[in-house]
Amino acid sequence: MKNIFKETNLDNNTEKNTHFSITKTLTDLFSKLNFLNPFATSLSNFESFDLSIEQEDINGECFRQSEKFTTKFMNKYSHEEVLKMFEKHQIIKQLKQKNIHPRLQIETSERYSHELLISETIESKPENALVRLIVSPQPKFFGKIKHKTIKNLGVGDQFFREELMNKIKILDIKWLSIQNTKSHFTKNKPQYPGQKFPGLGLLRKMYFIILEFSTSDGISGLPMHFHNAIFSKGSTFVNPCFQGWFESLHEDLSQEIEEHGLARVSWAIFLGGLRDKGHNLVLWEPEEMLFGVSETVKEYFHSKKYIKLYQQSKYSRGHYIDWKAVEKDIPTKAF
Repeated sequence: MKNIFKETNLDNNTEKNTHFSITKTLTDLFSKLNFLNPFATSLSNFESFDLSIEQEDINGECFRQSEKFTTKFMNKYSHEEVLKMFEKHQIIKQLKQKNIHPRLQIETSERYSHELLISETIESKPENALVRLIVSPQPKFFGKIKHKTIKNLGVGDQFFREELMNKIKILDIKWLSIQNTKSHFTKNKPQYPGQKFPGLGLLRKMYFIILEFSTSDGISGLPMHFHNAIFSKGSTFVNPCFQGWFESLHEDLSQEIEEHGLARVSWAIFLGGLRDKGHNLVLWEPEEMLFGVSETVKEYFHSKKYIKLYQQSKYSRGHYIDWKAVEKDIPTKAF
């Protein structure tokens, strides 16, 4: 199979194709089923999202997909159409105003993930790109999540699987990062877990582009960190019990956030500093969040059963941060 990595210099629209062969083995195929899945839909200035790992079941559907190679992003959009979307939302213009001369790159050879990069040079590593978006052209599969420290969430997961999971088609965001590699962290833009650089102020526009890519019932992703879920305005956990637990956690930590700042609290949770009222370790073990587009999804989140399960799970567990356990490991740039 050939891998065609199409790149456009957005200053002069000159294009080139780089061709190189990839030898696929069965091991490669299985490794690709361990998807990277960070996501948050925030209108704040936080725009860099770390990774989480979701184990896909290997089922017959995976192997019945067509072997036909596509050069179209999401099997639908040509390179030129993607470029027009970025121009329509003035992302290229805004980058140039920051003295950044971007190049758009699209990689579509992988069956299970398509990648879009905006960077200043073709040689840039993907993790250093200004914008990096990885989406799956295949329908979203919702894997089972086993919690180690959060209890009594199973009934909510069962409700989701019975009432919604098989009725919807979801766009799966594997990775989304937006970062200004020329900028530095400040007190107004502190470093959150998963960030290498501050944001670019483009998240709202990227959000609209993602919605244009989607012809499904909604957009899903796993918030790798506590702050990702807080910044995910408009998205809701598909498990009503987890939604209730999350909101109670946020309320329990409201005083900690006011005193120490959200960045430091998120770092503390990431480093293992979250405790319940029994002084037990509580891990951040996220479930899927969903931004609903269709009436089917909206009706699910407003259903009497969802609301009932959510309300039953929304009670204080007395969560707090054990600062002595993690203080020394929190980066100074978290301020």
